[in-house]
Formats: sequence, C-alpha cells, structure tokens
Amino acid sequence: MRIWDIAPGRLCRQHLLGEHGELHAIWSVLVHNKKGYSRHPETLRWKGKLKALFTRHSRLVEEMQKRGYRHNSRLDKRFAKGASRQTEFINTPQEQIEILKRKKCGCISMSKKYLAIFILFLTIALSGCATTGQIKNAPVGSLQNPIVDSNIALVQALEKPAPDEIRKRQRLVEVLYYSFDGKVHKGKVVINSRLVKDIKEVFKIALKTKFPIKSAIPISSDVFFANGKWNEDNQSMMSNNTAGFNYRKVTGGDYLSNHAYGCAIDINPVQNPYIKGDIVLPGDAVYNINEPGTLTEDSPIVKTFKQLGWKWGGNYKDLKDYQHFEKVLSG
Repeated sequence: MRIWDIAPGRLCRQHLLGEHGELHAIWSVLVHNKKGYSRHPETLRWKGKLKALFTRHSRLVEEMQKRGYRHNSRLDKRFAKGASRQTEFINTPQEQIEILKRKKCGCISMSKKYLAIFILFLTIALSGCATTGQIKNAPVGSLQNPIVDSNIALVQALEKPAPDEIRKRQRLVEVLYYSFDGKVHKGKVVINSRLVKDIKEVFKIALKTKFPIKSAIPISSDVFFANGKWNEDNQSMMSNNTAGFNYRKVTGGDYLSNHAYGCAIDINPVQNPYIKGDIVLPGDAVYNINEPGTLTEDSPIVKTFKQLGWKWGGNYKDLKDYQHFEKVLSG
C-alpha cells in the first residue's frame, strides 16, 4: 500500500491510478474500522488525518480528469476530519522521488509522456477514429463510457480475512457487461490467477451476446459490509451480484467451497438460484428459463464455461445450483 507525497502530476498512469485505488482502501479501513491492513504503516500514518487524505484524493481526481479519466467513486466528506496536513512520512518526498526514478516507469519526468499521448491522439484524430472529446462525450452506459459498478483495488478486494497462501493467488479482473438496464457496465471479479483468461473469455461472450449481468462487485466491497463484518455471500446473492473469490464454507457444509480458493463464480443468483428440496437461495428466487439473465444448458455462457473445463451447478443431480460454476485446479 502506498500513498505518495509528491504532486500527482509527476506520477505515471500506473502509479496515479494505483494510488487512487489504495487511497480508497485506506479510507475504507479508517472510516469503517476494518481490521484488514489496519496496522499497516501506510494506514497508521493517516489515522486522525482523514481531512488530509480527502484533500489528497481531490488532487488525484483532478489529475485523473486532466488526463481524460472518468471518476465515479467519491469519498464521503462528512468523514473528512482531523489534521488537514500530512506531516508523517515513511519516506521523505525527496526519497520518494528517487524511488520512482529508479523504477523507470515514466514518473517524475512527465513532459515526454504527455507529448507521446498528444501524438497518439493526434494520430487517431487524423485517421478518422474517435477523439478524446468524443470518448468523454460518449453516452453513459456505452462501451466507451460504461457505468461503473465497482472500481475496487485488489488490496481492498482481498480485505476479508483469508490465509495468505490463498490470497496471494488471487487476481482482480476488470470486466464489461450489459446489465438489466440495457447499458454497458464495468465491474470487477476476484479469481484465481490461473483462471483469469477463462473469466475474460466468458465475459467477452456475455458482452457479445448481450447476456444481462446485474453487477460484478467483489465480496469485500463496502456494499456488503455491515455491523463490523462482511455478511458472507448472502447479501451479495440478494443483490443479484456476480462474484468469484469468497473465503467461506460450502452452503450447508463444514468444508471450504471452491469459492474459497478463487476457483468458482456465481452469476445472477436471483435468476439462477440454489435449490435443494425446499431450500431456495436467495429466498423467493424462481428459476424461469424465459427470464432474461437465466442460465440454461443452451446458454452461450454455460457452453463456454464447459468448453474451458468448468462444471455447472445446473447439472448437479442431488441439488441444483444454477448460478454456480467451478473449475478444480490440479497442482
């Protein structure tokens, strides 16, 4: 985790967007008193300085917008209290500059990078493709300007407690999909590193066929955090949310689910419930193959998963888990 103490304009794209995600994670830990990374030195130095952290976020957003990035994740200003300036440093600003210089990532000396970006967009404009202005003015909910359901950073997406050996295998995948409003949305899926390509391929098919997906928000998001804990995947299911990694036991069992290893994903739980006898999860859900967002044997998504070696819960014999797909990894 790292919040830099130098001007955002001197950061390369990777470090600018990366810091923005880390800042949201630290804000979430401090505002909601979460345990994950609460003792990390970077988190501790911002304790009692949420006003300063809010200001840093505003500066990052300003720089992001200058570079043409859209921003949809505001901080709640009501919590911006405490010291207005940061006076504690893990590394001094000058040391941070030297650290970034050694990375040779494009930070610090940004003038050349801006020149390259200008040349790139000039080339695009002359070739008759979309200009930056056209992209920024694209309709909300289009491929060029999707509605953001989640912009969570990996550190926050892995905030729910889990063994380190499992956490380090997880990756955060950004996905595009049509939601039930007929517009393009952008979300995130946490999945085992060896299954990233599979998830990208499935969502590519979903986007191409316009199969509606309500949302894709990791379980550790603030959306599913209440009363000092994450409400397992119950609240995610009731929200009709699509999610992958979740360190938990199987439904009704005492051993770990494949979700706990990042080797499973649930899609549209409301249209594709878990059914075992009289038990239906989420409650009041109905499996109706005529409803949009419902998975069937003939669905392109189901076929794609199977071609990639995944198992579908809709084929289980002793129960039906229509939302569920899993792939057992060897080694």
